[in-house]
Amino acid sequence: MSVELGIDVDPPVRFDKSNYIVTHNGNKVHRRSVLGGSQNIVLKGKSIVSNNCVFRGDLGKIKVGKMCIFEEGVIIHPSFKIFPDNTPSFKFLQMEIGENVTVGQNSIVSAAKVDSYVSIGKNCVIGRRCMLSERCRIEDDTVLAPDTIVPPYAIFAGNPGKRIGTTAELTDQLQAERILTQYNNFQSQ
Repeated sequence: MSVELGIDVDPPVRFDKSNYIVTHNGNKVHRRSVLGGSQNIVLKGKSIVSNNCVFRGDLGKIKVGKMCIFEEGVIIHPSFKIFPDNTPSFKFLQMEIGENVTVGQNSIVSAAKVDSYVSIGKNCVIGRRCMLSERCRIEDDTVLAPDTIVPPYAIFAGNPGKRIGTTAELTDQLQAERILTQYNNFQSQ
């Protein structure tokens, strides 16, 4: 990190342009990522999908808001619901991820909904049909059981994940600023 006129400035992160596809709305998707069922995946813009990410759009629709960062090895997997009829049947549910969301390396997300300004740490497992409310944070190595509801501004950690604290009131502004800086500093060589 360098300091210029008293302001902290992160150095640019250079990526090999031949390894990324840059879409017309500014998404940067690594060529080694798998977007299964791409017709069911919507990236609204200016998001980064890193190396070895897997989006399972072949199972259900995945909608991702603007300015999201998916670090290396992330798996996005729509939830499913089992219907207790005479014959066992199930249906994959649409997954929605809000704006300004970060998902850390090697995390698996199978939530029904991840609201805006959410931060998910590294090596996390977010169980089926979880609901992550706005401005919450999931610490590294956290495992959330299926159907967990994380309230706004909550911090969850552990296995199983439990509430350990509260995020700052300015979480949305700080998260948006951090992601914008990370996106702008992610430049081709």
